[in-house]
Amino acid sequence: MRTTPIYILGTLLLLFTSLLHADTLTFQAGVYSHSQTTDTWLQGAVGNANHDTSLVIEWDGSDAGGQNFLIIRFDEIFGSLPGQIQPSDVITSATLSYTSIDPGDAATVNEIEVDWSPPSPTTFNSFGAAAGVQSEDYGLEVGSALGATGPQSIDVLHSIEQWAVNPASNRGWIFRPTGGTNGAVLRSSEATQTTERPKLTVVINEGAPPPASVLRGPYLQRVTADSITVRWRTDTATTSGVRFGLDAGSLTGSVSSSTTTIDHEVVLTGLMPDTRYYYAIGTAEQDLAGDSANHFFETSPIPGSATPFSVWAIGDFGTANSSQALVRDAYYSYSDSTYTDLWLLLGDNAYLSGTDAQYQAAFFNVYQQMLIQTPFASTRGNHETMPSVYYGLVTNPTDGVSGGVASGTEAFYSFDFGNAHFICLDSEGSDLSTTAPMLTWLELDLASTAQDWIVTFFHHPPYTKGTHDSDEVADSGGRMRDMRENALPILEAGGCDLVLSGHSHVYERSFLIDGHDGNSGTWNPALHIVDGGNGDPLGDGGYQKDSSPNQGTVYIVMGSSGTVGSGSLDHPAMYYSGSILGSLALNFSGSNLGATMVRSDGSFEDVFSISKGPPPDCNGNGVADSVDLASGTSTDCNLDGIPDECQGPDDNGDGVLDVCQGSAFIRGDANQDGGMDISDPVWMLQYLFATARVDCVAAFDFNGDELLDLSDVIGELSFIFQGGTPPEFPYPDCGVPAGTIGGCDSFSVCP
Repeated sequence: MRTTPIYILGTLLLLFTSLLHADTLTFQAGVYSHSQTTDTWLQGAVGNANHDTSLVIEWDGSDAGGQNFLIIRFDEIFGSLPGQIQPSDVITSATLSYTSIDPGDAATVNEIEVDWSPPSPTTFNSFGAAAGVQSEDYGLEVGSALGATGPQSIDVLHSIEQWAVNPASNRGWIFRPTGGTNGAVLRSSEATQTTERPKLTVVINEGAPPPASVLRGPYLQRVTADSITVRWRTDTATTSGVRFGLDAGSLTGSVSSSTTTIDHEVVLTGLMPDTRYYYAIGTAEQDLAGDSANHFFETSPIPGSATPFSVWAIGDFGTANSSQALVRDAYYSYSDSTYTDLWLLLGDNAYLSGTDAQYQAAFFNVYQQMLIQTPFASTRGNHETMPSVYYGLVTNPTDGVSGGVASGTEAFYSFDFGNAHFICLDSEGSDLSTTAPMLTWLELDLASTAQDWIVTFFHHPPYTKGTHDSDEVADSGGRMRDMRENALPILEAGGCDLVLSGHSHVYERSFLIDGHDGNSGTWNPALHIVDGGNGDPLGDGGYQKDSSPNQGTVYIVMGSSGTVGSGSLDHPAMYYSGSILGSLALNFSGSNLGATMVRSDGSFEDVFSISKGPPPDCNGNGVADSVDLASGTSTDCNLDGIPDECQGPDDNGDGVLDVCQGSAFIRGDANQDGGMDISDPVWMLQYLFATARVDCVAAFDFNGDELLDLSDVIGELSFIFQGGTPPEFPYPDCGVPAGTIGGCDSFSVCP
């Protein structure tokens, strides 16, 4: 009789539990909804010191004669709203995580028994009923907190279970310095990088912990106007799933895969252009991370549209040291709440060898906040010594679907973003000769794009005088020279506007230049500078150009985003050269491109802009002059890039500029056939010794001595066959080298 109700009750309990939604709830200031965190530290030596807004919090057994205590509380974690712990939830686990930046001795963690909260600052003297921390101010011991550097965690399941019954009893925890006198420093809830702020993770409605933990990512690749690739790594092999939607907490779309793996890659398609989506990643059945205000991405604008967008470029950054963190935080402060649409990595992303562990330490652990939200495109540097690791963690466009011509390889590729075309070249591992696949593909790709802007990035700079020297053929195996001599002429003829490189651990930026493919000793400002100003809109004025070939390119070496070196820093192509830590911010807005070098201290070192107009169409036929000339529709006899029909004068109306015809005759064109060849000295001999007629005596008088004799015949024969002295004036130059037969027409009438 007694077993029946127990059986029924058990059945109802199992049924009720099965209806609960298994989930992992995360509470972290500024990242997730319902994530208000209150934390501070109580300074015993200065009892009234207020540390409520400090970027760090600490405990210390002995600090200037007093002890320091750390206190922390997560507010609004219990309730009936999505993302909160609800009364019906069964709590499986609860973990308090923090990031320690200065190691110290351990602390004992207890639940707080007294109320403390804003608006009144909480200080050492105001905490509890009596000044200082008294034993009656805290209760149950939760565990021990380690002061070791890096991410640390504490099991707080008992606290959360008790507070779930009575949410008003949630007063947080106090960290008491009981392990020694050496204090520990932690990131606070006000830390610049949100992912380093204290975090509370609560697993609900599960009989066991989550099936896997996310070790890497999520991170974003290959964004287009209607698609994106989401990647992450888990500690154990699971199925893959991504949920996404227009609002956090309402992820209505999903893509999943039943294949089990630790390195997950899911492609989302059918998205709307220039739209923000929130997302969560996990298994095919369960979220492991995301569905928060911090987990989102934005698709690119429709290709060709003038929608403004921003790009962050960093090079040689993967040092996993404080310099790298300073550069990162300076850019975060610069961008503030403005979304970064695209992220370019210029190589040497993980020192010293680009191993998987080094990528985890120097990239994925450093840029968690950016990785979650902004897709990156990368080029390989010389410290990416393990191609299988490098290409295993990127998803580069190879099929042309993202814009441009299919390359068939992840080593070099292109893609469109808004009204810009981005080209990644591989200066590290590919054949750099002009007939090899990469540069052959480059010519085709440049010819195919109609985008307003062209930006190219690769690792080895064509011009530098920093920690590397582009003049030295032995430096970097000659790859800087090869890129300068072989790739640059193709890029400049294709209308490239901006070239970004790293490798040399300095910052260098050129003038607007064109046509310099030699070493620095061959630099000629008269030939190579298109605009010799500083490019600053508030200085000499921004650079201006059009989309015609060879209208100028700006070259930047951004190789100091993680470490900085020096050198002679005197390459003549450079407007600016400096040994400074920093990164490069690019802002595209229609026909304008702005660039700012952001130093590691947050100041701006170099600012310039480029404004771009349509290509010239002097004859108004709706076709660019460069296209008219290339197709033969127009001629350019003086090789100035301007169709002849748009210039003058052309007195005889033959369609050829007078400047290209010189005078009304050509000395040496004795037979007046419009050219100089062997028939002219033969004609002269016939005149002198036979009966030939000369209509224009000045054309016969090769040496201009006003005599018609054998000296004219001998002079012309020497000019034609031996490259001797050219005729006396008037003899049109027209760009024809001395000794070249013909090349310019003569007028039909002799003066």
